[in-house]
Amino acid sequence: QKPTGELTLEDVKNILPDLANAAIKPINAANAINAAADYFGVIPDDLKSGKRHRIISLARSVACHILRNNQKLTFVEVGFLLGKRNHSTIISACRRIAKAVEGNQKLTWEVGGEEKSVLASEIVQEIVNNARSMS
Repeated sequence: QKPTGELTLEDVKNILPDLANAAIKPINAANAINAAADYFGVIPDDLKSGKRHRIISLARSVACHILRNNQKLTFVEVGFLLGKRNHSTIISACRRIAKAVEGNQKLTWEVGGEEKSVLASEIVQEIVNNARSMS
């Protein structure tokens, strides 16, 4: 066993991403919405609309998760940003994406007749990174 207080290389590798994320300023809400729309190939206004196409709903749900977790916005605030949606709708979307991220699950959608399937955690991280680069 290692002595108390001594860090291993593995400990440092696990801590550094958390420290880097903490040092980075929060992303702008509009940039998060734009980045989510860009990732899924839809327009940002679609995320604020009542459209219920699978890809739009998925992009909207991921945007909800990012806004809630990275911006620390309330469910009501997230709902307002995404077309004045009810907070219970936002809670459901956030839970669905959080469960997929925590369960190391893939999110699946169709683009141009082809099915895409990517780990939820990778999607969220890429959208967050893209939103930060927009700042």
